[in-house]
Amino acid sequence: MSHLQRLSAFGGLLMLTGCFVSESPLIPPGQAVLPVDGPITVCLEEADPCFEMQVSGDGYETAPQANGELGRARFSPLTQAADRQVYILEAQTEGGGLTYILARRAPNSEPRGASFELAGIACSDLPDTVLDRFESDGGIYSGGFVANCASPNLDVLKVALVNGFSTHLDDPNWWLEQGS
Repeated sequence: MSHLQRLSAFGGLLMLTGCFVSESPLIPPGQAVLPVDGPITVCLEEADPCFEMQVSGDGYETAPQANGELGRARFSPLTQAADRQVYILEAQTEGGGLTYILARRAPNSEPRGASFELAGIACSDLPDTVLDRFESDGGIYSGGFVANCASPNLDVLKVALVNGFSTHLDDPNWWLEQGS
């Protein structure tokens, strides 16, 4: 399986659990940050090999695949938790849309050498009060078997994520349960 397919599969897995999505980037051009100088190592599933993403502009890309496609990831700072920066990671899905997950630098002792811990987050996990505010701020919640939240912009997404998940962000067990 190619790097892009693995990255897309992780995004697709998140889509099945109900996540935060967009058809166009919520992180404005020039406003993404590079949390690591140089390439990053991505480890998605325990059984899959890790792969490297290289810096490209204001984000990171996989090596070109056989079909010429690139996997792309961009970061935006969200908040500090347990003395570590937590980011929103914007990643392409195989269908060309975007999904949003949480990321933070992995500890140096991470056994596979991953640069980040990733947390797949479901909008169905938001408390009702946070979901109500998300919708009143212009967000769209589509419930059902697979619930998705489409944010009108990055600020609305950040408010929902901080209000919905801030009590978990300093808990290493939560990151293990949510992540890769």
